[in-house]
Amino acid sequence: MAFHNLCLLLLCMVSASHAVRNYHVLIKGTELKHVHPGYYSEDTEFEINKYNETTDSINAVMDLLQDLPTDTTVNIQSYELQNNKWQTSVVHINQTWCDFITSDPYFMEGIIRQSNYPDKCPITANTFKIENFVIDEEKLPEQVPGEYWRYVFQQFVNNECVLEFLFDIQIQRTNKLI
Repeated sequence: MAFHNLCLLLLCMVSASHAVRNYHVLIKGTELKHVHPGYYSEDTEFEINKYNETTDSINAVMDLLQDLPTDTTVNIQSYELQNNKWQTSVVHINQTWCDFITSDPYFMEGIIRQSNYPDKCPITANTFKIENFVIDEEKLPEQVPGEYWRYVFQQFVNNECVLEFLFDIQIQRTNKLI
């Protein structure tokens, strides 16, 4: 009986570690709002492409003109569309850029994998190209509320915004059981 219970426990643990998401993430829009001409060139751009029939990807060129100081910070605020208005969400990130690129499991890991962006500081002047970045749903929580989300990304050097962009996503339910 103890062996049977142990097998059931292991089966539950394996099942939980491979939980199926009941949603897909669709990238609905991206917009470059601001580039500081001393840090990023006008060639900096973001675009959405079709990765395959069901998946969108982001391609980007970030033309960094000078090294980012190690105290560069990032502010990411999320908003949920409710009653046709973007409402501030509790998901908010505010930390140094160096800490963010080494600790963010949701986006930076994939961006680094799909680009020539360094995985740690220092970030030196270069043209960084992101190709076919896809949001990895397996990195996201099993349950995500709402349907439409906006993420506003701001990068600051000495409290001055040097880069700002946003992207909108849709959480499309798949009706799969979790």
